[in-house]
Amino acid sequence: MAANRLKRYQIIREIARSNDIVYEAHDPQTGRRIAIKELSIPPTLTGQARHERIERFRREGRAAGTLSPHPHIVTIFDVDHEGDRYFIAMEYLEGKPLRDLLQMNGALPVERARQTALQVCDALEHAHARGVIHRDIKPDNIHILPGDVVKLTDFGIARISADPSITSDGQVFGTPSYMSPEQIAGKAVDARTDIYSLGVTLYEMLTGRKPFTGDSVVTITYNIMNQEPPPMPGVPPDLQQVVFRAMAKAPEDRYQSAAAMRQALQGARTTVGAGAAAAATILPGSAPPPLATPHTPPAGPEPTQPEPPPLYLPRRPSTAAKVLRRHGHFLSVLMVAVVLALASVLFIWAASKAYQSYQTRAREAQAALIVRQGVELFHDKRYAEAVREFRRAIELAPGSETARIASSNAAAALIEQGNALLKRRPTQAVELYQAALQYEPRSVIAYYGLGMAYHNLNRFREAISAWEWVIQNAPDDPVAAEARHSVAVVYFNLGMQALSRGRYEEATAAWERCINTDPLSDVARMAEAERERLLGHRLGIPFP
Repeated sequence: MAANRLKRYQIIREIARSNDIVYEAHDPQTGRRIAIKELSIPPTLTGQARHERIERFRREGRAAGTLSPHPHIVTIFDVDHEGDRYFIAMEYLEGKPLRDLLQMNGALPVERARQTALQVCDALEHAHARGVIHRDIKPDNIHILPGDVVKLTDFGIARISADPSITSDGQVFGTPSYMSPEQIAGKAVDARTDIYSLGVTLYEMLTGRKPFTGDSVVTITYNIMNQEPPPMPGVPPDLQQVVFRAMAKAPEDRYQSAAAMRQALQGARTTVGAGAAAAATILPGSAPPPLATPHTPPAGPEPTQPEPPPLYLPRRPSTAAKVLRRHGHFLSVLMVAVVLALASVLFIWAASKAYQSYQTRAREAQAALIVRQGVELFHDKRYAEAVREFRRAIELAPGSETARIASSNAAAALIEQGNALLKRRPTQAVELYQAALQYEPRSVIAYYGLGMAYHNLNRFREAISAWEWVIQNAPDDPVAAEARHSVAVVYFNLGMQALSRGRYEEATAAWERCINTDPLSDVARMAEAERERLLGHRLGIPFP
């Protein structure tokens, strides 16, 4: 058997390698370009474990094969083996996995996320009607073709209800972050476990992050079993309610079928309105505005940017030109009538002080030059190197005006680094903002950024605490207005989340905090409308 062939299929190149190996291949019999997935079996896997691994691989082919053809499920052409090489021949997919899109771009536009979920619902409805439970719905297994056509892939752990079990009771399969509570508990699963996993995937599509995270599988699974998913700022409430119902802990509280979830998605409002007219009329249930994106504060004579970045940027570092000037004066002798016996002593003392002053001025001059080098690195966006230079200047001339300027500049560079990592690596952003506060303990910009990073980690109480520091300590700073708005938006979304779970007292309290925090804002008017709507509902007036 040739290394570049599997039976009649000619292997062109290897595409990917993880648990299995995927090749691009050619079928000379049909002239079709295909993909071949070959089972990779570790040499150490023997006996029953090896047999079960092969049987699961065959089951994947059978599961997907029974569902072909379907516009949103990968098409299987052949399931076969040659010697000890087991493989599945399937359609070759252009485009990218949803996981790649999320990693490159973050959250999807709301309508694109909804359309993606609708197509997955179609695929799941088709699979469930034929007794196939996927059990591993996640962005990695949702492929987006050109034109945003969705293909559901990887039925490697799918369960076919008519097939006998090949594993012991209670054995757990799936990807932890996307597993349903009953999957984690090792209980029997049905179509509703796929509904849960699709809810998690839709949450990630809309927010750019997973609802449950942790530093270990144990932490993640504990959170899935015991915590509620965090609010989804900026996501229309109708879609939030679809997501939260799909992710209900108990299967009976979820949508009972993919068709029911699809119907809810089709009926969900995904827009608030457009232009000033929409802003002037706040509709009950409308989506809150996204978290504040403050403007860049002035930075000397430089022109402001036409479109502000997502956070306040630190003020431009100073070159410390002032400190290059000579500081102070030599001691002057004010007393003319001095005891002649002390003249020599005074002369020696004055000379010593003059020498010390000279050394101090020399160190400050050198430190100022180092600061200038750090500023050049800052402007080149080499922030980590700039911080090192500013730190050198502080150590060289501690307690000086130069050191004070270097500290402010180091904070500015660390804030820039935090801003760059805010969405992709919020945990590191937290560390950078905290380091900035070590250099400039009262930096409102660092505190505001710290709140944003905590928010992106779903640590809402810590986010509110950081923003409230800005409000209390710098009430007249423009950043305080943005911090106040951000706090209000978080409270609004906490209220919407509580409402979706029937926690009416909790929802009312959150909306009241929203109103009290930023009473003249649009989000406060929306909170007031939701509070009145809920009050009417509790008095017997149905929700509109």
